[in-house]
Amino acid sequence: MAADLSKLSVHDCQLLCGAKGIKKGGKKGELVSRLEQYLKDPSSVKKVPGKGQKRKSPAENGKFVMTMEEVDSALERLGVEDTSEVSSCVKAGIMRGHVRLKQKGLKATIGKVWCDNCDVGWTATLEDVLYQGDYGDDYEDGSDNATATCPEGCKWYITRICKGKPEADIGKGHNHCRSCPNFGICIGDYREAHCNTCGDHYWHGLCGDGKCDNCTKPSDAKKRKYLEETFGSKVDSTPTTPKELKKEAIFKQFGESYTKLHEQWLLDCIQHVPSSGSDEDGAGW
Repeated sequence: MAADLSKLSVHDCQLLCGAKGIKKGGKKGELVSRLEQYLKDPSSVKKVPGKGQKRKSPAENGKFVMTMEEVDSALERLGVEDTSEVSSCVKAGIMRGHVRLKQKGLKATIGKVWCDNCDVGWTATLEDVLYQGDYGDDYEDGSDNATATCPEGCKWYITRICKGKPEADIGKGHNHCRSCPNFGICIGDYREAHCNTCGDHYWHGLCGDGKCDNCTKPSDAKKRKYLEETFGSKVDSTPTTPKELKKEAIFKQFGESYTKLHEQWLLDCIQHVPSSGSDEDGAGW
């Protein structure tokens, strides 16, 4: 025979709800109804964090709280005429739940940030950063595309909004990759870039002469063939790292008595071999 939960006091109902890890707020009727539902099907009642446990936001759980279309629609409802002009970093922050529009609209809090010039902190809002640039390479020219200002008037980019970790930056450390999906993600230094081949990020450099490590990493076959041709000895085993492979060939050439000078000179030669030829012929490195 099922227990008559209606005879319990409000306090007892709350204790039972707490013991089962379900919400214990509300009037007695709501508590009884919740407990009865739990007894019928525990999985149908939403659990709540227990004492000392932090309630995780959808963003902390790695989930998006909105779609890209919903973000644009929400901004339009707030009076933004052209959402394509809005910072992608800001949009990504909204999409991931780090910026909550329902609270204050364009006055929504981005976070507490700090001005290193004036040694003062302030709270940045959505309207402060709505149209800021996503790329801070103008930091030496006054950061013209930055839109946030500290209480003393210093201009700043607010970077990493998309990650829920806003930080004031002059621009050198502000680089939001718009080539990544879902409005992109911040990747730090303005000299980092998106690789269109593998989708990863790499050091592009100031002059654009950097190469993606993932895409230019030579195969073991290439390394072995180059070392065999260079040092005139067969590399039989397959070392697990480039460093091991280089040292193996050096040992074969000079024996265990080789000097540090020889080692460094040979390593420098290997590291500066130009990359030429195709994967098929094994030439280049």
